[in-house]
Amino acid sequence: MGGWVVFKNSGVQNKTTVAPSPSSVALNTDGWQKTKASEGLNIDLPSDWVMEEVNDTSEKRLIAKSVSDSTTSANFKQLVVTILQQPETVGALQSKEEFDDWYKSEGEDASKSGTIKVKNTMVDQYPAIIIRDLTRLSQQLNKTWSEVTWFRKDETNYYINYEGNGQWNNQLEQEYDHMLSSIKFDQ
Repeated sequence: MGGWVVFKNSGVQNKTTVAPSPSSVALNTDGWQKTKASEGLNIDLPSDWVMEEVNDTSEKRLIAKSVSDSTTSANFKQLVVTILQQPETVGALQSKEEFDDWYKSEGEDASKSGTIKVKNTMVDQYPAIIIRDLTRLSQQLNKTWSEVTWFRKDETNYYINYEGNGQWNNQLEQEYDHMLSSIKFDQ
């Protein structure tokens, strides 16, 4: 696992199926820690998670994961924040125009790409889009999940990818929602 997901086309739909949660217990964030990363990004993470930075020529990745899980663990999960400072250079989900199209979309058929728009949201004060990669959710041999939030800040693209092994459920969705809502940028 690692990195971020590049989608094949910009088709969008709003319907999805999420595995039911064993129980609808409220998320307990006691013991979560506030973590300050580069770019002035602050986020709440579970207490046993660490964040590392990986720099490439055109992007920076902040990878947060549990110190006790390996990528082959059944419970493995990680949060990868990709900061693309030169958007619109390659690939899908890059341009301001494409962001605007996804954000305004009420839903289109995305069966070719396996990508759906879950909803619009806000990250700190920035409009954002949550996108789910259904192809990873439906793989029979390697059950993995991935949910990506995309937003733009000062002409820079941010992709927040929560991914892991197993099946997407209510508990994971609550964790992701909490992490997203905790993100604040230094002023």
